[in-house]
Amino acid sequence: MLNILMGLNRSLQRNYTNGKPLFLANPSRSIFKILTDSEYRMCPINKIQEILRTKHIVVIDRRMHDYKFDETGLRTLRPLNEPVTIHGRSRIQSHYLRSSIVSNILQINQSTTSKLESVGND
Repeated sequence: MLNILMGLNRSLQRNYTNGKPLFLANPSRSIFKILTDSEYRMCPINKIQEILRTKHIVVIDRRMHDYKFDETGLRTLRPLNEPVTIHGRSRIQSHYLRSSIVSNILQINQSTTSKLESVGND
């Protein structure tokens, strides 16, 4: 494993310019855009999107909070009793949704049939 990491490091260093990585030696040619935390926060969204079309953004000097994976830490994301919509469709979700829809349609049809039968018997 150490040999792999050493090889990776040598490979990266071969692409250095004047002993520096590209993001320092020639930022315009680098795949990384380095921004300080304040630069990132002040940057308009459309500018961020423009940068992300061609580069990866690395934010430096970022203030980090010491959150734990507990109720207090999770509460910083959103209220814990607020419903959350999960996007994406896995096979299991698709199967569940189809089954749920079919089940609901059957219940509606049975309910409608029962009501129509009771109306016909009056």
